Amino acid sequence: MVEAPAPHPVDVSDDGAVRTITVQRPDKLNALNAATLQALAEVFGDAAADPAVRVVVLTGAGPKAFVAGADIAEMNTLSAVQGRDFSLLGQALMRRIERMPKPVIARVNGFALGGGLELAMACHLRIAADSAKVGQPEINLGLIPGFGGSQRLLRLCGRAATLELCLLGTPIDAARALALGIVNEVVPAAELDARVQALARQLAQSAPLALRGLLDAVHVGGECSLEAGLEYESAQFGLLFATEDMREGTSAFLQRRPPPSRTADAMASRPNPVLLFARVQADDPDGALQAGLMDYVVRPGDERLLPDHPDLPDRLCQMQLQLQRAWAARERFRARAVRLARREAERDARRTPAPAPDVKPALPAAAAAILARAKARAAGKEQ
Repeated sequence: MVEAPAPHPVDVSDDGAVRTITVQRPDKLNALNAATLQALAEVFGDAAADPAVRVVVLTGAGPKAFVAGADIAEMNTLSAVQGRDFSLLGQALMRRIERMPKPVIARVNGFALGGGLELAMACHLRIAADSAKVGQPEINLGLIPGFGGSQRLLRLCGRAATLELCLLGTPIDAARALALGIVNEVVPAAELDARVQALARQLAQSAPLALRGLLDAVHVGGECSLEAGLEYESAQFGLLFATEDMREGTSAFLQRRPPPSRTADAMASRPNPVLLFARVQADDPDGALQAGLMDYVVRPGDERLLPDHPDLPDRLCQMQLQLQRAWAARERFRARAVRLARREAERDARRTPAPAPDVKPALPAAAAAILARAKARAAGKEQ
């Protein structure tokens, strides 16, 4: 007897420019196993490359859970090496979501525990039902968060709340999660779908290049110094002045008319944002150079600038990411060099003895009197 193939763990559906990705394991409370992580990575890659998709909504099937965590039954069989590989697989997915060039909204409809909360935190916006529960309960399994939970929680809600959630392992309700800054908004469960769809439609109407530039600027700014982040923001800001969206948006404002509608059909007929970035930078290399963008932009005539080149989006993203990493590394090296130089100067100051004052010590009063009498006797004998 041939067994029926396992159902696909992820479902994808489109509503205009909004793509909804649903984890389809309701019998396991949408727990994340290796196959589900790989499937999610694949569909998010497809969404990033599809120019008709403007916004992504991520959720879980069924009324009980967004994602209740990693698949404990699968983890129970892993060795130490396999456990590390499983963690790296999950972290790669979270980074892919976090670095998506399009907004990703987490529709938190129920439990978001462990890997589920880590998945939600990788999204750009998190809208939770008032019945949702979130937490990092790995400590109860003798583990720690493995998909980035300790790091993203720290950045979202600070050290105290991160230690509380991770050390105690006790889930918190949606209201507390909102107060801590883990979720952006809490709505009644019956209104969750309407609210998420309204936000998704609003974002889908926004200028795609501005959305991408904003996502990049916030992400880069969180990983480098303030000066480097400000410089990157200025570069993105200047680049947008060469786009059709900026010209049309400012013209609509000045003419007191609504901005142009960005329907799914209209967006599908427009160039991919990544390709438009490449064309803008190639058509104006001097402006791109002055904006500090030529570090990761290939020059005109390079075959990678052809609109039909299949690898262009990936290559540009990789080059941009390499620049960002090099930029952050340069800032860390510069700060370290300054600290070492300051420490060396302080060490030299402690080693060098203070110069002795060039002052003759005063003689005791008795010695001074004896010296005076001796001088007087010598003067009398001379006379």
